[in-house]
Amino acid sequence: MDNLRDRQQTQAQYDIALTVQAALSQISAADRWVDHDFEAMTALIDTFAWVLGRFGRAPVTDREMPNPDEQAIFSEWSQAHAITVGSYAVPAGLSFQSLATVEHALAWLQQMDDEPPAQPVSDQGIAAARGVVPASSSSG
Repeated sequence: MDNLRDRQQTQAQYDIALTVQAALSQISAADRWVDHDFEAMTALIDTFAWVLGRFGRAPVTDREMPNPDEQAIFSEWSQAHAITVGSYAVPAGLSFQSLATVEHALAWLQQMDDEPPAQPVSDQGIAAARGVVPASSSSG
């Protein structure tokens, strides 16, 4: 009956995004991959906080929809999808990358995509996701 992934899986993705974002926020000399990961993890945090009922506003439409049900999640995914395929303009305050991340997260949540969304691409993000603290790159 319910086509959404369970709360435990969703919470795990939220926790990974929080961990990676926190680690990346400590990096002073970020490169484009770190910046990419930080933006993606922020979008995931916002999306999963909404899905888990910790935030009342939907991540794309900014509609007040606390504790979204399957219908509300599908509606928000539909908006994100329509924007990423070019049917609608990107809303002010959002980037295309953020929208694509939200779309992926909501597709994964609805079991339309098997690839978990909280997968960083930078070395630092990957290390944080694995629970490894990267060694300082400065030499003394």
